[in-house]
Amino acid sequence: MTTEPRPLVVGLVAGEASGDRLGAGLMRELRAGRAQMRFVGIGGPQMCAEGLEAWYPQESLAINGFAEPLRRLPGLWRLLADLETALVRDRVDVFVGIDFNVFNLMLERRLRARGIPTVHYVSPSVYAWRRGRIQRVAGAADLLLTLFPFEPPLYAGTGVRAVCVGHPLADAIDPQRDARAERQAARRALGIDEQETVIGLLPGSRMSEARLMADLMLDAAQLIGAHRRGVRFVIPCLNPALRDWVRSACQRHPEVPVTLVDGQSREVLTACDAAIVKSGTATLEAMLLGCPMVVTYRLG
Repeated sequence: MTTEPRPLVVGLVAGEASGDRLGAGLMRELRAGRAQMRFVGIGGPQMCAEGLEAWYPQESLAINGFAEPLRRLPGLWRLLADLETALVRDRVDVFVGIDFNVFNLMLERRLRARGIPTVHYVSPSVYAWRRGRIQRVAGAADLLLTLFPFEPPLYAGTGVRAVCVGHPLADAIDPQRDARAERQAARRALGIDEQETVIGLLPGSRMSEARLMADLMLDAAQLIGAHRRGVRFVIPCLNPALRDWVRSACQRHPEVPVTLVDGQSREVLTACDAAIVKSGTATLEAMLLGCPMVVTYRLG
């Protein structure tokens, strides 16, 4: 009597929309090389569409700045412990923490101590600040997957194997594309006239980010409108809850002509003449699309 081989069980945690995109792509690539796979953990809609068994909603990890993590520390600590227990119980063969560095590195360290191989996907920005985090990554991950080729040498001699796998956006956005034709198509899809001056406002993909950034961006839009007539603003909203909250912020700025669209951040950046962008993956996307931008961030 033959039995079916046990599928390879991969634990995954992605705490934000950019990690959800990376995780979904990783799942597709892993499945292409091995048919029998099971994915468990936390992710967003794109990872769930690829077959993730989501134990908790991604929103349970939606935090921003300094104050909010402190307020939610007891719940996050319980979630960390519950995830460790569940991943050990399900005998995962490997765990991949996707970005979301503080939470995932703590979880990776715990799982590694219990004999589970660990991978961290996306290096912290150690090249820019807090280089001491290199040792924290090395103490938590057996393998580090980086987005940029200059990152692996930073980890030389630390004991962690660092491999550059590239950024998916570099594959998704062709530098040889017909940018003018794409802009025209994006404007048609969004109902924007070719002659209009349009500025995108991208306050972030998480509710906590939007609460911090949306009103400030709309204040800036009001100032822009006061100095230049006829400017139109477009805000992409990742999900209905985010759209509802952004709509309420827009109602506090009735003089700003704003169009809300569902998702479609790439189409918005393609169609716009310029953008105000919360620091993050969207800034890289804007750069690859050739959209002039002002980069913003607020800690709380």
